[in-house]
Amino acid sequence: MAATPAPPLIRRVVADDAEAIARIYAEPEVQGNLLQMPFPNQTALRDVLVEWQARGRSDIHLVAERDGAVVALAGLDVLATQLRRRHVMGLGMAVA
Repeated sequence: MAATPAPPLIRRVVADDAEAIARIYAEPEVQGNLLQMPFPNQTALRDVLVEWQARGRSDIHLVAERDGAVVALAGLDVLATQLRRRHVMGLGMAVA
C-alpha cells in the first residue's frame, strides 16, 4: 500500500522565498498566464517580498511548501484604501 503524501505546509512569505518564487514565475506554463510582467531579477522580487512583510500592511501572502520546497504562492492584495472600498482585494496565485 502506497504511503499518503504529507499535506503541504502553508506559511507566510519571507524574503528568503525570492529564489523559489522566481523559479515558479519563470516556468513557461506559469509565465504565460501571469497578469503582470515577471520580476526582472531576484533582487527586485526580494524587495517586493520585504515590502509585503512591512508592519501595518493588510495584504496577505502565503506559500505552500512540500518537502521543504516552495511549490505555490497565493496572495490577497488591497486594491483600494478609501474607507468605503478598502475591503476590495485582488487574488493572485502561482503553482509549480
